[in-house]
Amino acid sequence: MKLKRVVMLLLAGLLLAACTRLGGGADPADNGAAPLPGVRVLMREVTDDTRNPATTRLPWNGAMLALAEPPFVQTEDIEALRLDVDANGQPVLMARFTDEAAPRIQQATTSRIGRRVALTVDGRVITVATVAGSFGHSMQFSGGGPAETRELYRQITGKAPVTSQ
Repeated sequence: MKLKRVVMLLLAGLLLAACTRLGGGADPADNGAAPLPGVRVLMREVTDDTRNPATTRLPWNGAMLALAEPPFVQTEDIEALRLDVDANGQPVLMARFTDEAAPRIQQATTSRIGRRVALTVDGRVITVATVAGSFGHSMQFSGGGPAETRELYRQITGKAPVTSQ
């Protein structure tokens, strides 16, 4: 009987955590904000071919990354960016792509499953990840810790992130 009660309390806690929004302010009806003109958000494949002139080299965690050109995601592909929380309650950015870009991004990510890609903002590597599955309509990413993710939202959209009172 006691075990059943503990399980029910844990399930209730998980349900509440899943329904909790960042600072109580990440409204599900929030359609997000478009990136500011002039902000460069790019996603490129990380390559080992460092001698290829069709690569961009940028620092990441004390090493230089070679990023294949051209990028397969660009700022113009992003319809809106929204600050949200992930399953662990950590702030993340949700990028929603335009209907025109979605099929191209879907195809590009399908062909890159198992490969590393880098997301950059204004020439700075934000994150490097291995593509686990294809995506085309949206993606989730963070800028590091909670403060960095909120600052990244502000940098890209020019909007102040909703914070807890």
